[in-house]
This record gives sequence, structure tokens and C-alpha cells, in this order.
Amino acid sequence: MVDAAGLAIAGILGIVGAVCIMQALNPHLHWSLFVPKQIQSCEVQLLQTPPLFPSQAGATLEPTQLTQRQHVFLSLLTLQLLTAWLLGMSLTFLARICRACRMSAKPSYAPMDPEVQFSFTLVEHLSFHAFFAGMTCLGLMTDSFSVVTGSSWELYVLFVGAQTASNVLEALYWAVYLPADAGVPAFGWPVVSSVLPVLGEPLDTCKDYFFAGIALSTGTWQGYLFASIAVGILVFSNIYLSTKHKHALGRDLLAVRKVCFPSKTEGFLATQTSPTKLAIALSEDLPQAVLQSLFVLTCGGSPTQYAFIGLSITKIICCLSLRAIALRQDDRHGEASATNVELYQMMVFALSFVVGPQHSWMLIVKFWLASSLGEVGRLQEALAMYQEVLEVRRSVLGPRHPSTLTTQHDVAFSLDNVGRHQEALAMFQEVLEVRRQVLGPRHPSTLLTQDRVAFSLLGEVGRRQEALAMLQEVLEVQRQVLGPRHPDTLATQNHVAFSLYKLGRHQEALAMYQEVLEVQRQVLGPRHPDTLTTQNNVAFSLDKLGRHQEALAILHEVLEVQRQVLGPRHPDTLATQHNVASSLGEEKPQVPNVIKAFYQSFPARKRLVKRLRSTARSRTILSLT
Repeated sequence: MVDAAGLAIAGILGIVGAVCIMQALNPHLHWSLFVPKQIQSCEVQLLQTPPLFPSQAGATLEPTQLTQRQHVFLSLLTLQLLTAWLLGMSLTFLARICRACRMSAKPSYAPMDPEVQFSFTLVEHLSFHAFFAGMTCLGLMTDSFSVVTGSSWELYVLFVGAQTASNVLEALYWAVYLPADAGVPAFGWPVVSSVLPVLGEPLDTCKDYFFAGIALSTGTWQGYLFASIAVGILVFSNIYLSTKHKHALGRDLLAVRKVCFPSKTEGFLATQTSPTKLAIALSEDLPQAVLQSLFVLTCGGSPTQYAFIGLSITKIICCLSLRAIALRQDDRHGEASATNVELYQMMVFALSFVVGPQHSWMLIVKFWLASSLGEVGRLQEALAMYQEVLEVRRSVLGPRHPSTLTTQHDVAFSLDNVGRHQEALAMFQEVLEVRRQVLGPRHPSTLLTQDRVAFSLLGEVGRRQEALAMLQEVLEVQRQVLGPRHPDTLATQNHVAFSLYKLGRHQEALAMYQEVLEVQRQVLGPRHPDTLTTQNNVAFSLDKLGRHQEALAILHEVLEVQRQVLGPRHPDTLATQHNVASSLGEEKPQVPNVIKAFYQSFPARKRLVKRLRSTARSRTILSLT
């Protein structure tokens, strides 16, 4: 089953993709829906059979004949998809009946040996490629490819019919032999999803073979070269996938089998942005898009060819841009941040050829990249990137522009992260003064900077009472302006608790940490990094009160979740592991010097509430050492 968001996205992508492809095939094609006022006036009009497999994919036909062919084959493709979906849903009811008939026996599903399963998967994929190669040969023999027109409709109808029939047969097998300890899925969507644009891998492979056929139809050495490279990319991609993703290949790419034996509950985004899908997008779709673009520039192109390129680019963008969202939905925040770093680095590289280094788009993407670098612990790189963006924004927008001030705030925060606290405090105070004049004293961004100034004062022993008073003042205003459950309010409340901790008022600090933790569990979830940090701080407060066993148990719990959510090499995970080892007297893990200074000398870090406005949510991490 897919979630509501997945269905909505699938519907939007399907509609947009269908409209784009139909418009690409015929810019003058218009669709009309006629609803009769009276049922008696409803009639069915049968279309005449158009010429089948016309020469050069219909390039020699009259415009009226081309329009007739489009109407007939689009109707036939729609009918095929509707029929396949209805058959899939019928097989769902059959599976339930079969389950009820043999419920008493309760057979158990014995998982197939991974190597045997991979062998079956490899045979299936080789069969797919053989079928697509055969269709390409059929198209060449019937002269169904043309550089000007593209591919014949008959080939797409043949592909959709064969693929959906194969899916229906596989669904029929699992409907009858589905084990009793496996849930009964809905087969309608898996049966048709493999032939839909962007969503289905078989359709992507099919269009790549058809491109090879179009290149061969030119009869020139350039066409033969393009066709050879296209087939070579397919071979390389399959070898790479068989080597790097051999055990996930069948589960992620065979929709019917995947829905029968899901490894875990996951939504639509996670399915469409899995590592295997991403590997295919980068190893196959990206090179094919580049190759087909060169072919269009060299030999000319057809609407079909433009649609091929558009589908490949759409899939790559969807995989890269939605991957981080899917990982965060799965509480894998460390991988999500690392994915964002890769995405933004690619965007910076691409924009460098399109716009200049001072363009607003480039600055926004670099700002996102700096934030993601900080989230994965690459603090020096994040600082350098923030400083680069700040320099450009000062020269282009001026020193008092809100975007300039936001970047300057983040530069100060990065200076704090790398241990340059005096420079950070001076810059925070400068930003605070300007924000009070430009935005006002009660603006969320002004309060955020005031919170950072107060928190920075905690590092100076003689000014901790002053810092506590300032933090309590900010907290009171944030509760009025933002509400008590806003992430910025919770971050400041966390800082107030830390201030109480530094002043030795551990019982008050513990009570406030527990209050923040309860709200964060409701607002952010129990596995969110900010929630885990507050839980970590609760443990240290318990330790200061002499409740060592409770504190150690919480630290172990936090460490286990951080390894799953952030990864074993994330700075937060390393800090918690270091503290657990310290409390047990074990060998401490090797923590990089920058991270040691960050967590021991000035223990704080941030997350962005919204990247475009850079509202930092600081998370205080205490240390036993």
C-alpha cells in the first residue's frame, strides 16, 4: 500500500508526464470531454483501424492519419492500463480467498537463499533486456524508427501489453501461493506502475533501446556510434548494479514481488528514492540523457527524443531532490544530510556553467550547502562556505540587508563551532544591534541572535548570571511571539536549562530539560536529533544529582538510536560514545580534534528550522570529561 502523499505525488507526476509527452508528440493535440445532458443521447463511436507499422514511424502519412493514429493508440494504451489495474485488484480478492481457504494450515514462508534469489532476478532482468532488444530489431525490420518522427505507437502498445501481462501473471502466482505469514497486498498499483513514466524502470530501459533503434535508423557511422554507446551504457549499468546492489536489485525494482514481501513499512518516497533507484539514475539515466542530448545536437531530434531526454532528467531530479525527504521520514537524518551535501554540490557545479558566482540562485544553494556541511560535522568547510556567501551578499545587497544579516549570524555560529568564541561573540553582538534597528526587538530573527549572544556569555564565568537573565527575557518574548511549542522557543528553553546547570542548580535544570523533552517528543518525535540531544542532557543532569545508573541507561539508549538515525561517524554519535566510554572507564573512541573542542569547550550546535530564513535551533550537549 502507498501513503496518501505518495498517491498525490504519483498522480501529479503521472498527469504532468502524460501531458508533456502528448504535447511533445503533437503540439496541436487537444483533448475534449463531452458529457451528454441526457443518457439517451449517449452513443459510442468506433474509430477506424489506422495503418499499422507505417514507413518511418508515420513520417510519410497525412496529418489527419497521424491524428487518427494518436487517438487510437492513446485510447488503446489507456484501456490496457485500466484493464491491468482491474485485473490486479481482482487478484487481490483472489489472494484473500486463497488465504481464507488455507488459513488452518498456516504455511510458513521460508526465505529463498540470497544467491538463488539473485540468480532468478538476474535471469528476469536478462529476459527483459532480450525482449527490449527484440522489439528494437522488430522496429528496425518494419522501419518503425525515424529521427524526425521517433518511434511507432505500435511498439509502445506491444511493450505495455507484454509488461502488464507479465506483472499480472506474477501477481496471479503470488495470489495463489502467498504464504500465510505475509500480508495480502493490493496488486493494482504494482501491476501498472512499471510502465508509467519516471516511476517504472522497465519503461526507462525500453526507451533507451528505442533510442538505439532511432540512432541505427540513420544509417550513418555517427548513428552506429551513438547506438553502440547507448547499449554499452546499459551493459555497464547492469554490471554495476549486479555487483553493488545485487541483493536489493529484485526487491527494489520488481514491484509485484516487493509489495508481497516488503522489508519494512515505507512510504512512496522511500520506494522511489531507494539506493538502487538512485544508482540507476546516476549510472544509466544521467549518461543516457547526456548521450541523447548530443545526438539531438548532432543528428537532429524528434518530439519523442525530447520526451526521452525529459523523462531521464525528471527521474534524476526526483531521485536526488526527494531522497533526503524520504530519509528524514524514515528517521535517518545523518544520511539525509549527507545526501543533501551531494545534491547541493552538484547544483553548485551545474549553476557555475549557467549563472555567475554572484547570482542569487548560486548564493542560496551555497547557503544550503554550508548548512548541510555543518550538519554532517564538516565544520571548517561550512565556515568557509558561509564566509564566501557573506562576502558576496555584503557587496551586492549591503551590510544591513536581512539576507546579509542571516548569513553573518551563521558565520558567527560556525566560528563558535570551531572554537573561535570571542570572534563569534563580537559578530553576534554586531548582528543583534543591526537586527534590532532593521527588524525590531521582537522579531524572531532578532530574538534568535539575542539568544546566541546570551548563550555565548555562558562561556565567561563572571557573566553567567547575566546570561541567565538575558535568556529568560528572550524565552518570555518567544513564548508570546512564537508560542511555547515552537522549535526556537524550545531551543532557548534548553539554553536556560543549560545556564542553570552551569550555575550548579541541577535540580531546576533537570526539571526544565524534562519539560523540553516531553514537548519535543510530541512535536519532533522521539528519534529526532534535537530530542535525542535533550535526552542526553537529562542524563547528565541525573548524573550530577548522583543518579548514575539512570544516567548511564539513558546514554546507552541515546547512543543506540543515534547510531541508527545519524550514523556511527556523526559528531553527535561520537560525542555520546565518548561520554559513555568515559563513564565506564573504557577506551574512548577517537574523536577528531575539532569535534572535541566543539563538544568539550563550547558544547552547542544548530539545525535550521527553514533553510531559506536560517532560523537556527541550537542544541546543547554536555560532557562528562
